[in-house]
Order: sequence, then structure tokens, then C-alpha cells
Amino acid sequence: MNWGILFKILVLIKLKHYMEEDIKNRLDNQDKILEKIYKSTEKTRKYFLWTLIVTLIMFFIPLIGLLFILPGFISIYTSTLGGF
Repeated sequence: MNWGILFKILVLIKLKHYMEEDIKNRLDNQDKILEKIYKSTEKTRKYFLWTLIVTLIMFFIPLIGLLFILPGFISIYTSTLGGF
């Protein structure tokens, strides 16, 4: 039997096993990193959602207030001008 061929086969088997372990470790690390990215993305999404909600509230509350205040202001303003 040729010991050189047998040695090469054993080295290739060991190398294949090492490469499979290396690939598995890399995939596990990528899974952990992806989980962190997902959590960060969800936090950012929630931040933007609440920013949008607060912005809309801060825009529409003054508009609603104007609906009640503006008619009275126009009435007072026109009466001071002499009833135009």
C-alpha cells in the first residue's frame, strides 16, 4: 500500500473536518451579529415611529386650537375696525 496516498487522504479528511467546523463557527458568529443588527434596527424603527407620532401631534394640536380661537379673533378684529 502506498503510504503517501493514505497520508494525503487522511490530511484531506482532517482538513475537511476543520473547514466544516470553521464554517459552522462563522455561521454562528454571523447569526449573533444579525441578531444584534435586528435588535438595533427595531429600536431605530420604534424611535422613528414615536418621532413621527409626536411630530404629528405637535402639528395638529395648534391647528385644532386655531379652529376655536380664530373665529373669536376675527370677530374682535372686525369689530375694532368699525364693523367692515
